[in-house]
Amino acid sequence: MTSDRSSESGTKGRLVEISTPYRPRFWDIAFVQDCNLRCAYCCTGYGCRGGPRKVMDEQTANRLIELLDAMSEGNDSISIQFGTGETFLHFDRAMAVIDRLHERLNKRNSRVRVLITTNGTLADEAKLQACLDRRVSLAFSIDGEAEGHNHSRQTAGGQPTHHLAIKNWGRYREMIASVPDPPVCDLNSVVTETNRLPSIVEYWKKLGVQNFKAVPAEPAMGADPSGQELFQVRRQQYLEDIARLTENECVRPPGGTLTNAYVPSGIRAYWETLSKPTIFHPCGSGYSAVGVDAAGNLYPCQLFIGHEKYILGTVADGPDPGKVTAFREQRARASAQCAACWARFLCHDGCCATDPESGVTVNAHGECEFIRAVAEIAMRTYQAFSTASRKAPDAEAVKL
Repeated sequence: MTSDRSSESGTKGRLVEISTPYRPRFWDIAFVQDCNLRCAYCCTGYGCRGGPRKVMDEQTANRLIELLDAMSEGNDSISIQFGTGETFLHFDRAMAVIDRLHERLNKRNSRVRVLITTNGTLADEAKLQACLDRRVSLAFSIDGEAEGHNHSRQTAGGQPTHHLAIKNWGRYREMIASVPDPPVCDLNSVVTETNRLPSIVEYWKKLGVQNFKAVPAEPAMGADPSGQELFQVRRQQYLEDIARLTENECVRPPGGTLTNAYVPSGIRAYWETLSKPTIFHPCGSGYSAVGVDAAGNLYPCQLFIGHEKYILGTVADGPDPGKVTAFREQRARASAQCAACWARFLCHDGCCATDPESGVTVNAHGECEFIRAVAEIAMRTYQAFSTASRKAPDAEAVKL
């Protein structure tokens, strides 16, 4: 057993006796568990994760910074994501925490990468400049064109939000283009039965956007059977649409490279894995990843937030070694079925939080079948592209 001191200060000096030291490189922080929108398909309860609205107070934030520093010893790079709720609701407080994190970790030459997932409606030029000054990456949640977006993404008063989100996304996109070593300006789109993938892709294509995430809307926490059935319908539609989309992009090789294909980033990641040797990184829950809620509770990752039985400890006391070990054992049992699966090197053993209510599992609602179906599409289209590229006169080698 390896003795790992979870914190030198602020955590009561607890010694964490865990076989593999808990050294998270990815911190998912639900700094704000609240949201100004009421999206029809929200799976987080408008950021609350089944609890009351809340924001992390200063004392909890200070303890989090101390714990993050102590648990990150030996990591030269730390990735921190502010998500779950709308961080811009308490923007100044979030920026203050980010500043203290940079100050603390820079003392031992650890680079801090920060990403904030936002609906984009509360930003303005001053806030975006504050993000740019700190090299904060932003992931804007925008569901393509206005009609499809506004159908689901509305304010609490039922007002449309696309015009605000797209303006602030475009503004930050222009701002980061003017600086060296810029942060990222990403896009996350949600696919529904009324706002399907082709229309989302076509919209981003018109704007010249090639890197975007697009996934089927997930069921809400504790969704009833009808919600799960609708989820499966969305998945099937997604598979039909992604198959047509990738085939169209790949049979006409654009200059011998897949980098100019207009496809969701998930497919692009599969193509990259197929194109060259890639290090296998299994799910990091409870190992390289940790989730923190606004009250300061620690979870294996952000997807377990709100499910109290998976609390691993607190920012005040650090992770409880018994709870960490118990979770890792559950994770190992869940991923045992992955050993014989041909797709595991593409999905990296999948996500173990497919349905926390039913346990630590990778296949609660047919996730494995869905991932294998997407992987098959990616493999088939990658092969088609490779074949077409070889046949094309003077074509470059397949590259990403």
